[in-house]
Amino acid sequence: LRLPSGRAKDWGNLDYDVNLMLADKAWDNQGQLDFDLADRDGFLGDRVTVNLAWKPHFIVERRRYRFRILNGSVARFYKLALSDGTSFWQIGNDGNLLPNRVTLSQTDQLGVAERYDIVIDFNQPHWPLKTKVWLVNLAEHQDGKLVAKDLSLNDALSGNSPDPGVGKILEFRIDL
Repeated sequence: LRLPSGRAKDWGNLDYDVNLMLADKAWDNQGQLDFDLADRDGFLGDRVTVNLAWKPHFIVERRRYRFRILNGSVARFYKLALSDGTSFWQIGNDGNLLPNRVTLSQTDQLGVAERYDIVIDFNQPHWPLKTKVWLVNLAEHQDGKLVAKDLSLNDALSGNSPDPGVGKILEFRIDL
C-alpha cells in the first residue's frame, strides 16, 4: 500500500508510522494524578497529553508520516486540525483502512476509544526547515457529557476558550 513505515524502534513504533494516544489528565496540588471516582457526568482533565506527555514535541523529517491516533480520554472528544490549516489524509478509522484516502483540513469528532489513521506530508513548500506546526484540538467542552461546540481554528488558537483541552496539543518541528 506504500504507507509510511520505516525501521522498527525499540518502543514499538516505526520511524514514520507513529502511534499517538490522546488523553486528558488532571493533577492535584501535590502534582499527583487526580481522578474523581464519584463523577458520573464524565471526567475532564485540565491538560491534554499525547502518549502521556504534556506539551510534547516531535521532530519530523520533510516526508510523509502515518499517525495512528487513539482517543484514550475518559469523556473528552477531539476534533483535530493542523495549526496553519494545511490539509492531511485520513486513511483509516476503527474499521481499519478506508478504500480511498480522504483529504481533510480537520477530522470529525473523535469519540472516546475511537481511532483515526492520518497521513501528514511534512514536505510542504510553505514549511521550510525549522518550521513548527501544531496538532490542535477544536472540540470545546463545558462538561464531560458532550462537546459544547466545535471551534474554528482561529478561535481554538486564540487562548480565549474556558476549556483547557482546546488548542495546541502536539508540536511538530520540521528539522531534517
